[in-house]
Amino acid sequence: MIPYIALLIASGAFLVLGYLASRRVRVVSDFLPVSREQGTRVRSLRDFSASTVATTVSLATIVAAYFNLVGHFGLWLLWTAFTGAAGMLLAALFAGRISDKLSQYRFRPSLHEFLACEYSLDALRRAAATFTIIGILLLLATEFIVGSSFLAQLIPGASRWVLTIGIAAVAVAYVMLGGFDTVIRTDRIQMLIIWWMIPAIAAAVVIVHAGSVDSILARATRDNTLRQLDAGLVWFLVGVALMNIPTHLSSMILFQRVSGSANRDITQGGLKRSAVGVLFTWGLLVLVAWLATIVVTGASGAEVFGNMLARLGESTVGNALAFLILMGLYCALLSTASAFLVAVGHTLATDIRAKSARPLGLQRVRLTILASTVIACGLVIVLQQLEFQIEDMIFSIYGGALSLFPPILIALLRDRVKLARLGPAALAAIVVGFIGGWGIALYGKLAGIQNLVFLSPTIGMVLSALVLGCGMTMEHLSAGARSK
Repeated sequence: MIPYIALLIASGAFLVLGYLASRRVRVVSDFLPVSREQGTRVRSLRDFSASTVATTVSLATIVAAYFNLVGHFGLWLLWTAFTGAAGMLLAALFAGRISDKLSQYRFRPSLHEFLACEYSLDALRRAAATFTIIGILLLLATEFIVGSSFLAQLIPGASRWVLTIGIAAVAVAYVMLGGFDTVIRTDRIQMLIIWWMIPAIAAAVVIVHAGSVDSILARATRDNTLRQLDAGLVWFLVGVALMNIPTHLSSMILFQRVSGSANRDITQGGLKRSAVGVLFTWGLLVLVAWLATIVVTGASGAEVFGNMLARLGESTVGNALAFLILMGLYCALLSTASAFLVAVGHTLATDIRAKSARPLGLQRVRLTILASTVIACGLVIVLQQLEFQIEDMIFSIYGGALSLFPPILIALLRDRVKLARLGPAALAAIVVGFIGGWGIALYGKLAGIQNLVFLSPTIGMVLSALVLGCGMTMEHLSAGARSK
């Protein structure tokens, strides 16, 4: 009964927030951060940092992955927290430059509009948006399908597919109702509940162990030390670093919050606070996963949670902790899924169909969010039939966005006059980077070479950088020839 109560309370609260926000939504600028003069936006440092960190705490790719992988990697998983925070700090380092660039726009651009305008090549907008939306949709469906499957194993008698449809319907409904403003508001609540979940898991470990914290730590030190460094671990750590550090600067989800910030101070301060939030949230999740998998038996993360929740049901305090844990897991799923949904709507509205004969209006944006969710779930089911696991999808699919990193970095460092001559090279860099990275990942999976999957984001980024570097070299030589 406790799991159903937790899910129903959270679902009802977020749907109500979506409905209340919908009464203020009249046009697209009320739904998405596209207008500088009016409409929805990020209004405070707290909103920015809470929303940004909440979107990074995914049930499928962070919580479940930590509990599944900690038995294999141990505390080496803390590396993900350090590199994730470093990536956010890298974005903060460029916050002033981003704000200066965006202040020249009369509207609030998406990431792909920004690239197209800076390089003076409209084809860049659609090409980058197409690749981005493929990655976002696949990760959206992964969050729904894998996250719901994880929750279904914790709820007695729950059907995996019924739960997936129900949770997806809740997320899609409140995003379709209130748009970006609702996502920011619900993210704050979801982040607060996630912060309550982490100590609740730690307390549950103590209750299940029926011993002191000191005895648990002693057992952890004895039974689960750091894995010895070997070639496989090195490839994993390198892949994680090269994916996490540049990923935020090339993320449509983060750029949406940066572009939608009310002022420069919110952008700069929000990114710094987000770096601290990622470090502590991810780091603490690794630690509680490490302790839980030592004390609680289970062949997988879901089994560990299931066995722990079963023991908690024996007391009133335990039931309260189980309620907080399930609420936190559900919020981790919804916060990430809602961020993907509103990013999909934004990209489709402003990048894919913006200059077509029938531009997307408010109702069409809402319908595309619904249709995209259905299509995405179908694509992930196909990938699962090809035996792609969740870690494969994290690296190969989401990592593909790193192909945008070199063009974005150069766009932030150079002025538009010089960038205009690099437009074709930037377009080629993005296309080659995405296709090359995804192709290497697919080949690695089919050939059984897992390291190629781990390194596919890096390969895509390197290919993109090489193509753009060649374009810059040719442009420099051409400029030199003209000067003579």
